[in-house]
Formats: sequence, C-alpha cells, structure tokens
Amino acid sequence: IPLYLLHWPDKKTPLEDTIDVIERAQKEGKVLNFGVSNFSVSQIREANAILRICAVQIQYNLIDKSAESEIIPCCKELSIGMVVYGPLAQGLLTGKYTKVDKFDTSDRRSRLPHFQNEALDRHMKLIERMREISRREGGKSVAQIALRWLLDKGEVSSVITGAKTPRQIEDNVGSLGWHLSEADAQYLAGMEE
Repeated sequence: IPLYLLHWPDKKTPLEDTIDVIERAQKEGKVLNFGVSNFSVSQIREANAILRICAVQIQYNLIDKSAESEIIPCCKELSIGMVVYGPLAQGLLTGKYTKVDKFDTSDRRSRLPHFQNEALDRHMKLIERMREISRREGGKSVAQIALRWLLDKGEVSSVITGAKTPRQIEDNVGSLGWHLSEADAQYLAGMEE
C-alpha cells in the first residue's frame, strides 16, 4: 500500500497500539507510507512523534480555509505533505449551482452550511470572481480555477477530485499545465467566509 491513511482517530484504541500495527506492516513491506485524516493538530503531533507521518488529508478549498489557521502551519513545520479532499466544495465551486437550486432532503447539500442563505450569497460573489478569471484565462472552467488555486499552493501535495462523468475528469485535468497569477490567487483568497 503506497499510502495508508488512518481516516479518523479511534477513541477506543490507544494511538500507540494502532501505529504499532502500521509500523509492523511497514517492516513487513505491506505499507510504504503512513498518514492521517481528520486528526487535530495535537493528534497529528502525537502520531508523528510515534511514527513519521508522510501525509495529512484535509478538507481545503476556496470556501473552507479553516485548515490555514493550524493544520497547514503544523504540516509545514513537521514537513508533512497535505492531501486535499473536497476541493470543489461538493460541487459548489464548479459554478453549476445558483441561489435558486434546491436539493432534496436526501441530498447532503441540503444540509451543508455553504449551500445555505447568507453563506451561499457570499459564495456566489466568489464564483463571479472565478468567472472573471475564467474569461481572462481563455475559458478555463470555474472548477479548473478552484483546483488550480489549490495546486498553486506549495504546501499542497495533491488534490483528490471526484468525477461522475468522463467530461468531469477531462475538466479536472484541465487544471494542469498552467498557473494563476499571484494577483488572481490573492483576489480569490480575499473572499472571506
């Protein structure tokens, strides 16, 4: 296994016991690298003190930048790579949704805060900024702008994208091979939550 992630801290099992099993799997050649997901800064530090962490998986995007306050600085300090999930904010940062779109109660977006009222109003302003950049960048999609913003951040090792269609895969790949200007990156990052 190239990268084995502990997806959530286990409150019932001591961290040392869990990591001991991973370390044995590494020694047996079954696991190459070890990482964590959904761990707090103190949990990251604790785990890394027991066994070197290669990657921390975090939710991070233009709407949810909460990782910038503690997680990202911790990973930088400890030289741990960051694997980003949720880069398109459950589709909101693709630009395909508007304020009038409604989701069935079985759709988790109906419960997510960034799809609600005032937050959605703020996010629509961000998406309009992304559309401005899209026009200047020769028609790059809103999703490509969102992904490129992450990929241009030196602390981000990789970005996990989701796709339901071949077209979405092609669109995601279109975020490669170019860069946002520093001014555009700052213009986007300036939209506060």
